[in-house]
Amino acid sequence: MELSDLTIELLDKRVHDRRGFSCGVAPLDEYLKKHANQNQRDNISKTFVAYKKNCSINPKAIQGYYTLSSGHITWDKLPDKIKSALREHKITLTNDYTEADLIVTHDNISQSCEHGENIPSTKMMVRLWNYETTSGCSSSTTSINSLITNSVQDVIVTKKITDSMRYYSLNIEDSLYDKWLITGLAVNIAYLIDTGAVTTVDCETVLHASASKMELTEELVEQIKSMVYAGGDDKEMAASIIPNIDYNKNHHLLWKLSQDCNAITYDFNRNKDIQYWLDKSNFGDFYHKNAQDMIQWLEEKNLLTKVSFRYLEPICRREIHISNRDLYVFQVSVKKEYKKYLV
Repeated sequence: MELSDLTIELLDKRVHDRRGFSCGVAPLDEYLKKHANQNQRDNISKTFVAYKKNCSINPKAIQGYYTLSSGHITWDKLPDKIKSALREHKITLTNDYTEADLIVTHDNISQSCEHGENIPSTKMMVRLWNYETTSGCSSSTTSINSLITNSVQDVIVTKKITDSMRYYSLNIEDSLYDKWLITGLAVNIAYLIDTGAVTTVDCETVLHASASKMELTEELVEQIKSMVYAGGDDKEMAASIIPNIDYNKNHHLLWKLSQDCNAITYDFNRNKDIQYWLDKSNFGDFYHKNAQDMIQWLEEKNLLTKVSFRYLEPICRREIHISNRDLYVFQVSVKKEYKKYLV
């Protein structure tokens, strides 16, 4: 049978014949016959079935199926600034990706787990350290063991399994010391994106499209520095301004702010918006650079401009240390390759 011979539709108990379906795995057969329709009605999952086109005997006999389970993506750690920007663009947040028509992407897609702890289903990828797999237990009659023994492949041992069955009664098949797992959530979302059911937008794109973003200026650097060190209401005002600064522009002034007001890194350690901004702006990294380091970093990133060079070069010049000044006169000149930033 070719894939082109099949039609795939959302399960409809009034149309599709589930009674004769058998894939050889009893729990899967039972799910389709007894639970798939109920879960679909309760918005727990969506089941899609495949049947043969132009079949004269039983045209709605199910040949196979797959289920997209409702996923829960936690938003509690998403910075309020991004939530606000999404609302500004009239994007309503939902924890259920099956209800979404737009997926907001970000970098926090993976998590590390170790020593058999339960594996989160809300991450795209999970790094497993020191896990084992099992084919089940020959003496157990629990429902979990039934699922394991009827599974096509061995199952990863987690706390959920060992809470139901004694670890030493399990048939251990393999050890997973350092492996990556792609979760069902990732597969389901990838399918929705690949089939065009949803589109994607990066949270950085949303954030920088916000009308509330402001460009850092020398005057603003001084204002923020004064407000942070003044404390009280002034400091709270600075906390509301900092996350709105566009960190993709005027890197030389971001560097200046990091040199003059590094207190931002620890005075607002409980503010998610500022912590997100500090991470994305390289604020901590800039603090450890001198003016020359900053010029070289900007050049490496193809971000060095005449404005940034003319701001940083005089600082470099002042930082030059030459001994024997009492006897000699020294003349300093910018290297030829940097003179283009001075014309």
